[in-house]
Amino acid sequence: MSEDKSDFVSDRTVRHKRKAKVQDPAIAKARRRRHLRRRLMLWSLPLAIALLLVSAKLISQHVIAQTALSQYSQTEYEGSLNTSGQLKFVNVVEPWKPFYNMGTNYLRLDALAEAQEQFHSALDLASPAEQCPIRANLAIAIEREGDLALEAEDVQTAVAKYQEALTVLEEADASCEFSTSNRSITDSDARITEKLEELQQQDEQPQDDGGDGSDSPGGESDGGSESQPDPDALDELENGLGDNQQDRQNDVEDEEGGYGQSQPDQPW
Repeated sequence: MSEDKSDFVSDRTVRHKRKAKVQDPAIAKARRRRHLRRRLMLWSLPLAIALLLVSAKLISQHVIAQTALSQYSQTEYEGSLNTSGQLKFVNVVEPWKPFYNMGTNYLRLDALAEAQEQFHSALDLASPAEQCPIRANLAIAIEREGDLALEAEDVQTAVAKYQEALTVLEEADASCEFSTSNRSITDSDARITEKLEELQQQDEQPQDDGGDGSDSPGGESDGGSESQPDPDALDELENGLGDNQQDRQNDVEDEEGGYGQSQPDQPW
């Protein structure tokens, strides 16, 4: 009986000591700290995963951009086009650049409608200061459509396209004057303006009345001594397009391949 009582007292003593230990302020504070650290670790885990995913995305973008640059520099425009298209997704830093690069590749491939579509998409996503290279290449794409219309002797469409291209350039932000796209913009503006002036001069030339000379004696036309319009004026203008073909080609911001650079007309 005495042994049972002794064991009972001993158990109570142990429980009392444990309870006193638990109620120790220092121990309780340490436990709260450990519990808080565990909660903070759980709360920060999603953020750490998100940062890891963002880092992986940025690294992959750089690798893809370098691949597109290599393809473009080797005139593999279709390959560069497809590679640049991979950068359209989840690009929150500069979302306009993949569209601009794709448009430039389309322009190199003479796919003018597709190029303009991509450039317009880029304009919608870019700030006014970022639009300088986009407008430079968009104007060139529209100008080329005007050249094709002129080659088909559709002067009215050609004039409309040239005027549209000039409007695109005139709406450029004032900051474009200090961008690397300024040379392309100014050269395109001067070139397109010259084409419009030539067409206007041609239109102002006196027209042949189409007479067969029957109104004057001897079958000679009364106005035979007057200057007659040059029937080859349109042909000369079309041939003149080839003179600035190289200038226009150089004005394409093909520095699009400059991925990784800080210049605004070199997206990556």
